[in-house]
Amino acid sequence: MKKVFLLLSLVCVTCGAVAQEHFSLSGNFVNVPANANVAIAYTLPNGNRKVDSCMLNNGDFNFSGIFSGTQMIYMTTYTGKFEMAGDDQPNVVNIFVDPGKVVVDGDFRNLKGLTVNGSHSQKEFELLDARYKAIQTRAQPALAVYRKLNEAYTLAKKDSTQKKLQDSLQSQMHFVENQFEQFSNEFTKNGISFIKSHPNSYVSAFQLLVYSSRLPIDTIKNYYGHFTSQIKNSTYGKEIRKNIDAAEASTIGKPAFAFATVDINGKSIALADFKNKYVLLDFWASWCVPCRESTPHLLETYKKYHSKGMEVIAIADDDRTRGAWKKAVAADGTFVWHNVLRGMVVTKKGMDVTNSISDKYGVQVLPTKVLINPEGIIIGRYRGVEDAAALDKKLEEVLGN
Repeated sequence: MKKVFLLLSLVCVTCGAVAQEHFSLSGNFVNVPANANVAIAYTLPNGNRKVDSCMLNNGDFNFSGIFSGTQMIYMTTYTGKFEMAGDDQPNVVNIFVDPGKVVVDGDFRNLKGLTVNGSHSQKEFELLDARYKAIQTRAQPALAVYRKLNEAYTLAKKDSTQKKLQDSLQSQMHFVENQFEQFSNEFTKNGISFIKSHPNSYVSAFQLLVYSSRLPIDTIKNYYGHFTSQIKNSTYGKEIRKNIDAAEASTIGKPAFAFATVDINGKSIALADFKNKYVLLDFWASWCVPCRESTPHLLETYKKYHSKGMEVIAIADDDRTRGAWKKAVAADGTFVWHNVLRGMVVTKKGMDVTNSISDKYGVQVLPTKVLINPEGIIIGRYRGVEDAAALDKKLEEVLGN
């Protein structure tokens, strides 16, 4: 559930009209300190993100309003100044709220054990979440081992004479990582099983968004196609449709989206500036470890093919962390190619992705690389670090001679 808050923040801007639904969310908390408040965040019918708050009265609170239909609502308790905390904090919970009256009860200091009544969707989610938690429990021993190995490896790296120990620890860490992959596959299997068996569930639509970065577009289309009209027209259903359309518009054989923006130096840059050249779009972020780890290989690739007509435009998901972006470019030596931001604008109403290059290219996972030929047609698309060999092979094919 650690990725839920990020996903909620991304699903702020939706396309098309959405039916307005009324909701009431009330409840009572125990162990309430002085100056206690509760806040919620949800999506309005116009697609904007709304944050509402109130002071508790003898532990009681009540919110009511109009939203875009059943959705996962963010809730947090606090004293003093309000800050949007991450969903891994004890005073934060995400719950599915259906139209109508929903009542919650729990501990002010720990919302993880919140009791929710009046929301069928939340009951569905609790059943699925119980399966997830069972997997997490079984994964804890492996996680503890990995942390110890990582600590030992960090210490060993400080001593250049400990190369054999470093290699041994790395090998053991890779073994544990393979176990994590098995747990991750179990998560996905349970989520997909729920989606397939609940085509009329808002939880299914939310889960399909969660798994969008892991599944092929044809698989996503298949599951989406089995949703009822009600779910397709929900907030999450429309977001899935938008992702499908973006992915299909940027598949191999389609014309590349002709973006125009400014680079890291404030100079204008457009894809059209690179006609008659092969252009590799590298979608990355300063905080993306796999992205940064793959940079040395990309630098070597750039040096090999730049003189033969290859350009790289690195598109960073760092609109909110521009300082970190510039530091990463300097530290990694990637100033040799073109560097731009994705174009996401953060406003008080949410995140505006109207001009986001990443969204135009249907990017769901970092790193992602898109290869464009001199005619402006997409001839390669590579997700994650696993596709590096496939990219190398394609570049050798088109630029090797």
